Amino acid sequence: MTPCRILSGGLGSELQARGCAIYGTPLWSTNVVINGQGDTLKRVYKDYVAAGSQLISTVTYQLSEALLRNHLGAERKELTVEEVVGRAVRVARESVANESVLVAGSIGPYGACLCDGSEYTGTYAESMTVDELTEWHRPRFTAMINNEIDLIACETIPSIKECNSLFTLIAEQPNVKALVSVSCKDGLHLVNGD
Repeated sequence: MTPCRILSGGLGSELQARGCAIYGTPLWSTNVVINGQGDTLKRVYKDYVAAGSQLISTVTYQLSEALLRNHLGAERKELTVEEVVGRAVRVARESVANESVLVAGSIGPYGACLCDGSEYTGTYAESMTVDELTEWHRPRFTAMINNEIDLIACETIPSIKECNSLFTLIAEQPNVKALVSVSCKDGLHLVNGD
């Protein structure tokens, strides 16, 4: 049986409390690695590890190529998902050097990157195919693998269709460890009704 691990707490609220501009920005916590606030992020990680966390996640939940293109200043438009994931993984790894802590690459649902709250309803999945969702997630998934993440954390997925798209990507990489968490509206259904 695989041992249980204690996951770190929320990053966005903790980073905001420590002076990072998180709320109201489309890239949320990802901004700290784009804007050079990695030292603050490292302190948050270290505090979570000191409190007993055995698994920390990268600040990439809401990261996508479209958000990078549409919401960064002209001087940063050359950044790619691969590069930002690389920065996020480096900060996380540096934070837990010499610790037996795993680093999970955080991948949020498609709706989180729309910045319209649809990650809480999953309604976007009605108009998309599993293949479309798979191809949309692929660059982020690939960037995590290329940056040698310990495992990929596909978080708060609101629909079975999107889960299936992620299962497709996971199955293509049999040596990659992954977890998929879902958002439920009750004890029987995901938030989109599945």
